[in-house]
Amino acid sequence: MERKAELEEKEEETTKSSVKNNFRLHFDVEMDDDESRASLPKTFEKSHKHGPSFTANNGAGSGACSSSDAIVGRNEDVSKMKRKKHYEDDSSEVQPKRKKFDANEREYEKKDVSLNIFKQREVAMGKLQEKLRALKASRQGKSGVIKDSSSVAKLEEKRKLKRRISKMKMKQRRAKERQLDADGEKNTKEFDFVVKENLKKKRLTTSEKKQKFTGKDYKSLIKKVEQREEKLEKLREREPEKSFEVEDTIRWNRVLNKAQGSKVKDNMQLLQKGLKRKEKLKKKKKENWSNRKAALIREKEKKQEKRKENIQKRIDDKKRRKVKILKKKGRLL
Repeated sequence: MERKAELEEKEEETTKSSVKNNFRLHFDVEMDDDESRASLPKTFEKSHKHGPSFTANNGAGSGACSSSDAIVGRNEDVSKMKRKKHYEDDSSEVQPKRKKFDANEREYEKKDVSLNIFKQREVAMGKLQEKLRALKASRQGKSGVIKDSSSVAKLEEKRKLKRRISKMKMKQRRAKERQLDADGEKNTKEFDFVVKENLKKKRLTTSEKKQKFTGKDYKSLIKKVEQREEKLEKLREREPEKSFEVEDTIRWNRVLNKAQGSKVKDNMQLLQKGLKRKEKLKKKKKENWSNRKAALIREKEKKQEKRKENIQKRIDDKKRRKVKILKKKGRLL
């Protein structure tokens, strides 16, 4: 903003200086012309009265003046007159520069929007109708006639049939690929995704639970073995042949489970040893836990005693300092 103000001030100063110079030039020219006009008629009057002898006599005092000199003087006067006319033609008053653009204020009539609302609405409705017609024309068939609802329904049925056929073909291809994989031929797929079935554990029935001899619950396993032996003894007394068959099935099941990798724990001696070992471990853990608790209690008591000692020490130190201060002041002896 300051830069703009400075530029405007400079422009005003230049315009004022130019106006002053033009006025001075015009004034000087007018003064010269007035003097020349005053001198001309006097010279012509003397020449008419005295004739050509006047020029000769006059030349004795102020230098010889010939006819050629008079003509030159007249030419100079004419040139001065022309120059004066030239300056007079120019506007004596300095006019300002013309503006590039005539910024005249013009009054424009305001449109009555309230009156043209209905017309605008009609125009908009007309445009919308034209667009709808164009869309309908684009949706028409090659014949240029709009298709009936029956023809549209037929087209939809054909599309549905095509989709069903494509789905059936995909199912057939997948079935063939599965068969090839099952037969042992090479699979062209890059990745084989294995889906594990039966991720949730099945609940065992009571009979299956009784026949299962796995785990580390030795007490329950010992009970199961005892119950099974009691049943076998009863069968031996009643039906010895059936008891042999049951014993064979038990042996076969034991072998099969071992082959699968699961341990069968149905030996009474080993189960009793395991139970004793487990009980010993329990006792040991209890002792360790009790010792740990006792050690924690001892450490806690030690820390509390140390804390009490430190507090008492601070109190005693405070009392000693006070006694020293009082002794220095002479209040205590």
